Amino acid sequence: MKKNVKNLLVLIGLLLFCLAFSLIFSAAGRNAVKDTPVRKKEFENASANAVSILDVKGVMKLTAINYLPNEFAELGELVSDENDGAAPAKRGTYRFYIDTLTMEEWSQSDSLQNLLEPDGNWHLTMYIPPVFSACSVYVQHQNKEYVGSIDRYNIEYYTSYSAPSEFDDSVLHQTATKPLFIDILVSSDNKYSRECIVTIHYETDNDNFIGFSGAILIGEDAAVQRAVSQNRSVLLIGAIIAAATLLFFLLICILKRSFSFVPQLLFAAGIFSALFSTYLLLWFTTLPYLLLGIRRFSVGFILFASALYLPKKAGKIPVLYLTGAVAVAATALAFLSPFYSTVSAYTAVCRSYAVLALACVAVILAFTARDVYKAEPLGLRLNSILTAVLTVSALFINQPFSFIVLSPAFWLCLGMLGITLVLGLREFISAEIRNRYLTTNLEQEVEQQTQSLKNVLAERDKILLYVSHDMKKTVVGMNGSLTDLRQNLSAPELIEKVDSLLQKNAELKKDFADLAKYGKQNYVAEQSEVLNLSRIVRDMTDELRPDCEANGIILTVTLPENLNVYAKKAALESVLLNLILNAIEHSFCSRLSVAAIKRKGICRLDIIDDGRGVTTDKNIFDPFVSGNPSENNSGLGLFLAKNAVESMHGKLTYERKDNLTIFSATLPLA
Repeated sequence: MKKNVKNLLVLIGLLLFCLAFSLIFSAAGRNAVKDTPVRKKEFENASANAVSILDVKGVMKLTAINYLPNEFAELGELVSDENDGAAPAKRGTYRFYIDTLTMEEWSQSDSLQNLLEPDGNWHLTMYIPPVFSACSVYVQHQNKEYVGSIDRYNIEYYTSYSAPSEFDDSVLHQTATKPLFIDILVSSDNKYSRECIVTIHYETDNDNFIGFSGAILIGEDAAVQRAVSQNRSVLLIGAIIAAATLLFFLLICILKRSFSFVPQLLFAAGIFSALFSTYLLLWFTTLPYLLLGIRRFSVGFILFASALYLPKKAGKIPVLYLTGAVAVAATALAFLSPFYSTVSAYTAVCRSYAVLALACVAVILAFTARDVYKAEPLGLRLNSILTAVLTVSALFINQPFSFIVLSPAFWLCLGMLGITLVLGLREFISAEIRNRYLTTNLEQEVEQQTQSLKNVLAERDKILLYVSHDMKKTVVGMNGSLTDLRQNLSAPELIEKVDSLLQKNAELKKDFADLAKYGKQNYVAEQSEVLNLSRIVRDMTDELRPDCEANGIILTVTLPENLNVYAKKAALESVLLNLILNAIEHSFCSRLSVAAIKRKGICRLDIIDDGRGVTTDKNIFDPFVSGNPSENNSGLGLFLAKNAVESMHGKLTYERKDNLTIFSATLPLA
């Protein structure tokens, strides 16, 4: 009991650790890149937010934003700081002012030598994350990038001034996103140095995805390029590892024609789709909503993979199928959510997805805790913990990070991938070792099975000979004659003797029934397989515990958590039932224990009681020999148990030691 509680506390501790890890990394991700200081740039009757080139140190987040909603400002038009774009419209203008040095600051110009290029100008790089869902970017009066297509947008109007109208009715909206690197040039000559103005016109076709998809970075070109390329490299490496893991388990499933590794396969597939879709969003794409849908779908897919470890039923409730269906519904809603363009529909779908996903998380965590409390190995159940935290993180901490290595979701995915790969490989190697053992020892197995069959047939011949020559003579005509004799007797003493003979006759009939049962039980033909002895013994003792309590017997079970043996299931269960019931019904014991130990490739299972033991001098494993002759037992149970154990290449022995009766069965370890 103490160990079970300890395992449960470890599980809860792991869950809390993962949640704390996510929160800490989220906070670190938000503060990893400093904001640029914002200066106020004064114009006639207005002011604007600006950043000085002198204030940019390393890589920083550009926060000096000026915004004009619902209009495309002309390049010479002022966009003031009246609106910072916190609640953007479906189309509008972003304006950034990168200021040169003031007269007082020119004495510090030497600190900008790292930004000086051969052309005699200072250069900064401005990284603009994907803009939903079409944009046109200008530096001063030159168009640098045009991604997608803005409805009725006439780019010539803003660049050459030759177009008579800012509208072109032949142009339709086309969705496309792309991260952009914009070169910011500021003259290092104080006679000609002036501000650099960046203008972004954008338009979206979805009310729920508007403007920038992340933080705008600004800094020295090499540093900015390195930060962005690091994100891409990390995501690509993670996706490649996930793809390799996916192919590995897919190959195993195909070659082995087994579904045992399907959960590992699904975990790897979900992680791969999450990482690779995020990677593709960092390049040019005309399908941003599809990639967003796939990324959200991945979380639901991983949730479904975790649900496969649930039991099929809990009582009469089909837990596995119900939770799996809910996970599939949540996954479908997650995938479809980016395609809903209205706020009301999108909100309803996201809330439904969140409710279903959290319901799945609650069920998975509850049954994971139950299994751990029952001393089931953690194994891939660790992924259930990470899946729960990943789902919560995706629902409530879903924010863009400047550096992907500070994203908790990224590390949770890598953690799941590592657990899946390591434990999957371990399970595969163990299976291969077992298969190699069976293959290598196939000839020996056949010989042992053949010899066991000969021995059983020889013993059966002895029994049949005994039946045909001795028992048959006793039984023939006995029941009818005794019944007639009893009806004609009047003396009580004689009637009692005849009743005793009738009872003996009934016992002989039972012996014949036992022999018939023995003839039907063909343990030799049953195939050996890898069995979890711990689970079989626990299930058997749980069933017999009420009988022990009814007889005032204290039953204890001492077994390793996972003890695998090569055995025959029906034969093993029959032996266990026979030995434990013998102790309960015939030993008159007060304590009964079942224990197992490993020793040099052999497992020894001991059934020990403190009862009166065996009172006969004969070999109790011979047919029709009872350990307590006074009880008039047929004496076939131990004979059958011994043959069953030997058919599994083991031995069944008896020992009386320190007033304890010990039956020991040995079986080969798997």
